Amino acid sequence: MALLLAAPKVLTQVHWLALLAGFVVTIKAAWLALWLMSARRRSAKRQE
Repeated sequence: MALLLAAPKVLTQVHWLALLAGFVVTIKAAWLALWLMSARRRSAKRQE
């Protein structure tokens, strides 16, 4: 979040929509990875 707020000072031309979209996609991918890992753990426990 701090990088998103610091971007206008570091970059000369900031496309806020592109930055926000990239941030949202990154967060969604992290949640998807966490969900897949928990689903694998649950299925592995059932097989034991």
